[in-house]
Amino acid sequence: MRASLELININANQIAYSAPITAEFVFANQWAIAKGDVRALSDRTLALLGQKALPEPPDTYMLVGVSQVMLNEVQREIEYCSLHKIE
Repeated sequence: MRASLELININANQIAYSAPITAEFVFANQWAIAKGDVRALSDRTLALLGQKALPEPPDTYMLVGVSQVMLNEVQREIEYCSLHKIE
């Protein structure tokens, strides 16, 4: 998701600060099936054995997730403006 944050000085009717905002939500599900000698597998791969494939979450779940990431980015930019006294 991409957006542009613009803070406007309403007294001067000018854009005081502008920044691009990007966010993404990644659904990752890892699992493994092994045939043969499992002693050859790494600890990380061994931990994946027995896990099940999960269905992809609904679009609304992913939209809420990316919205939270976007909100955090906006808050970070506003804190930057406050710290640097951008008005």
